[in-house]
Amino acid sequence: MKTNRWPQSPQFLGFLLIICLLGWFSNCAPQQKLTPAQLEGLQKWPKEAALFFQKGDYYSLQEAYQRWKKLLALNYHQPPVPQRYLETIFLLTLREKELAIPQAKFLAEAERFLAKNPRLKKYASLLPLIKKSPLKLEGFIDEFHWMRVEPQLKLQLKELALTSSWWAYLYLHLFFPWPEDKEMYSRISTTFSQSPLVKYKLLLTGPKKMALFLKFFQENPNFQEMHYYLGKEYLNAGQLAQAEKHLQQARSSFPDSLNILILLSKINFRLEEFEACLELNEAALKLKP
Repeated sequence: MKTNRWPQSPQFLGFLLIICLLGWFSNCAPQQKLTPAQLEGLQKWPKEAALFFQKGDYYSLQEAYQRWKKLLALNYHQPPVPQRYLETIFLLTLREKELAIPQAKFLAEAERFLAKNPRLKKYASLLPLIKKSPLKLEGFIDEFHWMRVEPQLKLQLKELALTSSWWAYLYLHLFFPWPEDKEMYSRISTTFSQSPLVKYKLLLTGPKKMALFLKFFQENPNFQEMHYYLGKEYLNAGQLAQAEKHLQQARSSFPDSLNILILLSKINFRLEEFEACLELNEAALKLKP
């Protein structure tokens, strides 16, 4: 019985080898030729981004974000790069909400990224929560606590809060366990005692004490956000000169913060500097969404 056999000639085998090699190269070759700087970046950007993320202040988070974004632009999608990219974007968004900076550029970027990466379902489920979280505007009640959150989701977030500094920060931002849940507050504090990111958020959600604010800022001078909170505390204590000093420094770092403008306006009103007060109010109105 005759059977069909592949030709065994050297010419055919050589042709077959070339076809196989071409197929292998087309699958394995990079989509774009990387420059030496990009190759070096692939080695160092993940480490740099992680270090900036751990620092936790707004401008360090921006540095981390830029590095995650560069890696993704080079089609470097290995975990945990996409996850850390989204976590950094969400943290930047929450920080802007804390300072009442009315922009959503980071959140819009996360939305586009999630639409192209449906496997990241866990992060996609957080998008409505973070969108719903309002600007923490001076003089207005925090509306988030009046919004309905599924009990199962809240329980899941509570469990995740002890697994990483990112989840701890998110839980503290959304649910403020002090003083209703002092035990959870204490557990987060103990678990992340070495994390500036979490320590910062614990300060904002726990009992406000000037000495704690000053101590944290002395240990973490990169947190320019603390000028705003110190200015607010000094204003509440009636120390207008100190309050104005810190708030002006905060404004130089966060010129689009409605809260900083509002507090500076209050100081100028008390000092009867009505023209400056009016200018600050007008600047705030231009920023208000």
